[in-house]
Amino acid sequence: MSTPSQVSGLRKRGRPTADERRARETEILTAALGVFLRSGYSASTVDDLAAAAQVTKRTLYAYYGDKAGVFAAMVRDLATTVSLNAASDSDTLETLAARIVIRVHSDELVGLHQLVIAESNRFPELARILHNSGDARHIARLGEHIRVERSPAREPLAEPLFSLLLGEKHRRRLLGIDPPPTPTQAAAHADAALAILGLTRRNDLTSAQSPAERGGAQARARRRFLTARAAIPAATATTTATSWIQEPMNAPGWPEWLRW
Repeated sequence: MSTPSQVSGLRKRGRPTADERRARETEILTAALGVFLRSGYSASTVDDLAAAAQVTKRTLYAYYGDKAGVFAAMVRDLATTVSLNAASDSDTLETLAARIVIRVHSDELVGLHQLVIAESNRFPELARILHNSGDARHIARLGEHIRVERSPAREPLAEPLFSLLLGEKHRRRLLGIDPPPTPTQAAAHADAALAILGLTRRNDLTSAQSPAERGGAQARARRRFLTARAAIPAATATTTATSWIQEPMNAPGWPEWLRW
């Protein structure tokens, strides 16, 4: 007859705990990212994914259903490294904005974005997965922080803030022109984006009522923007860290008072 400890051991081997399953899923999804980035989505197979994660195909099917399920779970998992889950979120708006810059401009997430662009004609669901589980999540989390830390009336600024956190620099990253940012560069980029939208803690841009007050607030926001940009040292002879801070306010669609 089996002893209680033997029964417990058998149960543990037969059914992993929640923590064990989560650890295994992290290993699987980390390995999957490497496979997709190396081979692309269409050329990757469930056999490749299982081999890279050192699990059986049966395990992958049980956890995710198919290759598309693995991809979707991987994107969701990556997104939680950018904007944290609400239960574990101790961020401020500033720290979240800086993390979005450094993670979304990282080699792995830029590579994932390039993959989706390259294969979305054949697999349009990839673009929807990346946007819904990634970009939309980050915008929502920015909105929550703006609502709590600034005011509910300013929550709609979450989407333009996210656009500024990507900016021209993200396009240059997608084209392979620029390197990823350093933490210092990412923080300066985020601070400048917050200043542009009047979301720094001491920024009174949105509270200005008269044209004169609004003009003065705009001038102060611009000075903060230029100060943040000037504070970043040159990264290389050909690519300077100052290129991390662009002036996107001249783009069509921005409110007139944000352009200069």
